[in-house]
Amino acid sequence: MVQIGPVIIDFTLLLEAAARSPFAAAWFLLKGGGWIIFVVVGLIYFYHWWVHDYMWDKLYHKWDWLLLAIEVPKESVQSPRAVENILAHLAGAHQTPDLFEIYWEGFAQEYFSLEIASIGGHVQYYIYTTKHMRDLVEASIYAQYSNAEISEVDDYTSWAPNQFPNPDYNCWGTEWELVKSYAYPIRTYEEFLDETAEEGEFKDPMSALLETMGTLLPGEQLWFQIIVEPIEANSWQHKSHRLIAKMAGKREHGKDSWFVKLLHVPLQLLGELWGAFVGGEGEKENDREKPLSNVLYLTSGELEIIKAIERKEEKIGFAVKIRGVYISPKHLWNKARGRYGLIGAIKQVNTEHLNALKPETKIVGTHAHYFFRDWRKNWKRRKIMRAYKERSLWTGLDQMILNIEEIATLWHFPITESTRTPLLRKAEVKRSEPPMELPVEGGHHGFGHVGPKKAQVSHGPPPRKVPTEETEEEEIPDNLPIG
Repeated sequence: MVQIGPVIIDFTLLLEAAARSPFAAAWFLLKGGGWIIFVVVGLIYFYHWWVHDYMWDKLYHKWDWLLLAIEVPKESVQSPRAVENILAHLAGAHQTPDLFEIYWEGFAQEYFSLEIASIGGHVQYYIYTTKHMRDLVEASIYAQYSNAEISEVDDYTSWAPNQFPNPDYNCWGTEWELVKSYAYPIRTYEEFLDETAEEGEFKDPMSALLETMGTLLPGEQLWFQIIVEPIEANSWQHKSHRLIAKMAGKREHGKDSWFVKLLHVPLQLLGELWGAFVGGEGEKENDREKPLSNVLYLTSGELEIIKAIERKEEKIGFAVKIRGVYISPKHLWNKARGRYGLIGAIKQVNTEHLNALKPETKIVGTHAHYFFRDWRKNWKRRKIMRAYKERSLWTGLDQMILNIEEIATLWHFPITESTRTPLLRKAEVKRSEPPMELPVEGGHHGFGHVGPKKAQVSHGPPPRKVPTEETEEEEIPDNLPIG
């Protein structure tokens, strides 16, 4: 017998069943209430299938998606902080569903895909979004880049083959993942300021990626995609708090969740049962007094890590997926221009003491070693191509958390002062002589043919009328409220 508070539990029958055989003990537990565990596990699996698979998939296919091409003035001197403000604006799309929406109608958070594509050396920025979120996207961009040009275009990925091996094209692709916990930040644009240069020149981390994309030959394409999903405020900083408390040696006084409290009695019961079988009571170690904090003993590097973690948690976060695809005719295939160039450009944000982004090579990346190499590579090519074209949240790796400063480092518009003449000259040439395979409304997305192009409608703000001395009085409306 075991007494837990006022409750007395008799294990005599269980011990007798266990003495006969392990199967008799298992059957005794099962018919005595163990079947409840199987029911609970089954309900949990059904819940995840209903809410996260069935209802989510049904809503996703109801959304009307569109692709916006974005062009900012070539003389733009806006820093990546402008894209931070755009992302903060887009974070307003987060929705908090009620119970009826979650469990019956279904709920899925709408998201955005920030993309850069090089089509034969012509670089274009895109945002993939739902139709009714278009006004939000355009308002956030015009608020920071008043002279930007935004137009709806056909999907530049629609022509790409879905089946591999392909007789004409080869494909490489991967997703990026964080080396450490998302609580650790990656290197951001704030650290790319060269203080030794004259006037503190900013070394734009996007320049390497744009230059790599600008070197592609006609027929080659390089795509870069960052899917950002708005998440609830203050929903992801708990990892940062625990990590800082652990590094600083602080005691955690957090409250146990209801699930932990619910498991407390069964766990204590199992402990007593183990003691009944094994015999004897485990010796309890005396709790030793621990210092309230060991901040005084931290090194300067450890203090910098804590400060960096605190800086990351201060800003708005998104659930993020990062993908890259390089596709080319087989006779033009060049790993240095596509695969190595993209990976090298992303490596600029990596640090050894904080965090880093690395291309995944085992699950998603189009790599394979040893057995069935060609078959496995082609299977992964089909998978990454479909995931990119569908802007899928669920295919591939789990999402990671990046804040708006980290995302703006990886995706922002070129800065004139840091990109200098070479890249700007290429931009001018590409704008005046676009290649034949550029995606346009009503056109074909293959190589070597373009259908009739529809006029692109710019959704920019209308030009303002500047009053002159002759027209100043005429421009004043009659219905102005005056005292």
